[in-house]
Amino acid sequence: SVNNFQLFRSWFVLQACSWRVFVSHAENLMTMLQRLTGRRISSAILKPLIYQQFAGGETIAELAGPVIHLRQHSVLTMINYSVEADIPEERGTEMIASPAVMATLR
Repeated sequence: SVNNFQLFRSWFVLQACSWRVFVSHAENLMTMLQRLTGRRISSAILKPLIYQQFAGGETIAELAGPVIHLRQHSVLTMINYSVEADIPEERGTEMIASPAVMATLR
């Protein structure tokens, strides 16, 4: 079940993604927001409004809740690992999920 705020947020984010001016200047807008509010506050604004529209979480542990909720409504999920920064090779193994987390997602 989805409340009215979630529906409106989803509609608004998808509409904003169709505005060329918004998409063309998204990086500049994010940089400006970070300069005005700081990284922590801008993250607190953007994550629930935009990021959650497209991603269930930043870690596999954070995905467990949304995956279980969707499965209860007969919606299957596809987990996609996307890397947007260079990660030193010795840190790459930190991303592997524990067996307990993987069992929760099954």
